[in-house]
Amino acid sequence: MVHRMSLAAAGRMNRPRTTAALGLLTLLGLLVVPVAVAELLKPAQQRAVRAATYEVVVPKIAEDPSIRYERELPFELLPWTVRNDHYVPIGTAFRLGDGEYVTAAHVLVSWMGSAYAAPRLRGADGALYDIDRILKFSLHEDFVVFSLQQEIAGKPLPVATQPAVDSVVHAVGNALGDGIVVRDGLLTSETPEQENGRWKWLRFSAAASPGNSGGPLLDEEGRVIGVVVAASPAENLNYALPVRHVLEAPATGRIDSRITYRLPVMQQTVGESLRAEFPLPVDLAGLSQLVQRAVLGHLEGLRSRLFEQHVAPAFSAADASSPLLHGHIEARMPRVFARGEDGAWSAQRVGNVTDTDLPHGGQVSAGAIVGTWVLRVVMPEDQSLPALVADPALQMHFMLRGLHWSRIVAGESIAITALGPAARDELHVDRHGRRWQLRIWAIPPADAVGITMTLPTPDGFVGLARLVPSGRLAMELGEMKLLSELFWLSYGGNLAQWREFMSLNDLRPAVFDRVRLEQEGNRLLRFHSPRFELGLDMESVDIRDQSAVQMDLGFVREGATGLVWDVTGLDYREHMDSAPIVRVRRRAGVSATVGGVARRDWEKMVKRQAPYHGLPELDVDALRVRTVFAGAATAAPEPAFLYEFEVRLPIGPESLQELHQQILDGFRVAE
Repeated sequence: MVHRMSLAAAGRMNRPRTTAALGLLTLLGLLVVPVAVAELLKPAQQRAVRAATYEVVVPKIAEDPSIRYERELPFELLPWTVRNDHYVPIGTAFRLGDGEYVTAAHVLVSWMGSAYAAPRLRGADGALYDIDRILKFSLHEDFVVFSLQQEIAGKPLPVATQPAVDSVVHAVGNALGDGIVVRDGLLTSETPEQENGRWKWLRFSAAASPGNSGGPLLDEEGRVIGVVVAASPAENLNYALPVRHVLEAPATGRIDSRITYRLPVMQQTVGESLRAEFPLPVDLAGLSQLVQRAVLGHLEGLRSRLFEQHVAPAFSAADASSPLLHGHIEARMPRVFARGEDGAWSAQRVGNVTDTDLPHGGQVSAGAIVGTWVLRVVMPEDQSLPALVADPALQMHFMLRGLHWSRIVAGESIAITALGPAARDELHVDRHGRRWQLRIWAIPPADAVGITMTLPTPDGFVGLARLVPSGRLAMELGEMKLLSELFWLSYGGNLAQWREFMSLNDLRPAVFDRVRLEQEGNRLLRFHSPRFELGLDMESVDIRDQSAVQMDLGFVREGATGLVWDVTGLDYREHMDSAPIVRVRRRAGVSATVGGVARRDWEKMVKRQAPYHGLPELDVDALRVRTVFAGAATAAPEPAFLYEFEVRLPIGPESLQELHQQILDGFRVAE
């Protein structure tokens, strides 16, 4: 496998990547290839090269009958060798010394954490050999030296440590999985490595294809001068590590690379060099543990640093200029908070949302924000919420209708319609007290996993989802947990659904532990929270099980503890798709330094100017009355917050004002 952009086989999944990676960064260059005539290796040299060069392979994974697709997978379109091979080639290795073999480090790292069994070497005769001990390892220089459990007859390849620029070279490897091939070209230059020029890569024009990684780069005499590690992304000038770095390296494991991390919804980046060294020899499983522990631990540290430096301050030290405070956001389709280059936060809408109907009035709405699926599932009318949240397979069945996850076979994208049971099913509680149902869905034949994080809502559930290579699970899962902290949604449903939702004591967000919603007959509805109370007693409007309530949540400053997530708005509707009849909004004060529309609107509220003057006004096809309430009196020039109160119905002005006053009698600010 030629290392291009990452160590995991992420090309099978259509999603953008973070800047964090386990391997070398792709190197860029712009050089002119000298004109010369390449010379072929002599037949005896080619035989010696092929005898000392091996494919690195992993066993194919059997198909899982619990995974179903929209149609039969077109395996017949694959080449004959691919269909009939019981192994998947992932790279190349060669014999460098007595009992010592070499490949690119990223070839083995690409296997770490994957669904595949341990890599093996395969000779030209089809014989298979198991890796025994790891003798040398360098992630930043991208090589690994190891021994095998079985002895192999034959000689190692000779070496040359002083290659000449403009000389003929031969790249040897398992190109495109078609076996060991030799391709010629020129050694065009020696290019300093990108981070700080600690060594020089050999740049060469011999073709290098996926599968070549770890193979030898030979001079015209058939001597090893380098280890093929990367293909140029834009031109046929590829990369090899000079072999002297392998020969002179200490018998230890080493990682020395700068890793940067950026959350996809932020422009800010954190970075730090990862330097680790561990004793060798170890077996392959031991190497996997050591490398993953070092890299994943480092990434977790960067992720925590990013949160503490660039996210946490917005939730702990936001002042009156913060849109987190004075912006009221309705989000029946969830949003994700994003931070721009200027440091300002905004609730980012989901792009390219598609709606897919489910039976009995259900619906799946799905879109994406920078590579992460965002979903809203309205459950079918014949479905109960407690049964739905207790059935992972049913939730995934609904989600797959909107996610359109697929598997690529022979270049064709085949939709996945059902998955087996979740490989992991656990609860994740975020900093806002929301209880996420976190599940991992294995798709072994594709070496992939699906990650879903869902929150129950009165009318169904919402969530985040990603489909990623198995080897990236730990990294992607950590990032999704961080994204969940920035997830914004409103909770809505009819009164029957709200009763089911409020019964989910172990799954509903902690904020609802302090909320009561009670219905008495067809005339009285009571809402109680620590911030405000509302009792609806309306003769002109029936309150039924199909009547709907939407609660909007937002951030509220609470003493010295920073911002807390709480109910900041409530709508009452005849049904979920109708316009609100009664609307309550908590509005935080906007300081004069903010200016603009937000400040002008706040001044109107403070002065009870139109439209907050308590008089009827026309709003499209109905009249509405809007007024403002304050909390406890303070000595401050302006209140810290106000409550906006609105009643809207297609009735006459006098009747509307009478109803408005009737409803106001049941409203109280409690904070």
